[in-house]
Amino acid sequence: MASQSAPFTCVTAFASEPFEGNPAAVIFLDPLATPQKTLHGLALNFNAPMVAFVKPVEALQSGQTTIHTDIRFVTITGTSSALCGHGTLAAAKALLACPNITGKGIAEIQFRTLNDQIITVWVRDAGFLELELPSSSAKSLPKEEEERIRALVNRAWGRDVKVNHIAAGEGNFKHALMIEIDETEDLAGSKVNTSVFSETRYGINTVTSAIAPGKRLVEEQFVSRMFSPVVPGGEDHVCGSAHCLLIPYWYNKHGIESGKQIVARQVSERGGVLKVTWDGERKTIRLCGEATIISTGVCYF
Repeated sequence: MASQSAPFTCVTAFASEPFEGNPAAVIFLDPLATPQKTLHGLALNFNAPMVAFVKPVEALQSGQTTIHTDIRFVTITGTSSALCGHGTLAAAKALLACPNITGKGIAEIQFRTLNDQIITVWVRDAGFLELELPSSSAKSLPKEEEERIRALVNRAWGRDVKVNHIAAGEGNFKHALMIEIDETEDLAGSKVNTSVFSETRYGINTVTSAIAPGKRLVEEQFVSRMFSPVVPGGEDHVCGSAHCLLIPYWYNKHGIESGKQIVARQVSERGGVLKVTWDGERKTIRLCGEATIISTGVCYF
């Protein structure tokens, strides 16, 4: 029989509607004091693309406008992720809705992650939330490796695809692969065999393209889809961390001035819109979007 319980809030990030964006479960318990086996079990029970475990915040002090707390990200495979953009946005939305916090004028939340990195989320006007993440440059692959990836893309699409560029992240983003296909390939309308991307040897496989004439919906500068074997169904609805690689790439390719905000759109079935900014000097990106609460309750374990 279950002997412990914790409140939870399910949130869909980068969306203003419940059937759009990327869902995440946010469970309020101390991740540092909870065994990994328990965190994994809870993640399995929710079967969400990501589960964020957030240490509950006690009573606020008078005039307090910043919150500091711990966060951990766990996938349904039991893997702890060092970084998750949509999970962070969802956690911020859930935290701000807590009875002891809502309406108290909180302007900033600082989450301490598994590797002691601080992810900051700012509360913006009209319900928008903005978070800052590190950016990564994109490094071209050796010719033999590039040809291997091109062949996998063709298999995933079931046809020959015009691939313009393939690159991988550097530093902490060596697990991230970026594939730019031509705008004529209709990324949004393509049927993709997501299982093929389990063979790339990368945890994040992002396919991106420019926008074909007449196809813009929200003045977006680029679109993307992210495929990964560690998310349900093999495709992430809206991946914040994938943009750590995408944003610098497209800013450089389009000659966009550092610090200027642009719009990006992920064109998965659920889809999502992100207002994004790259700071080339500080090597950071900012992701700004809405988030919608879709359920709340108590889980038992």
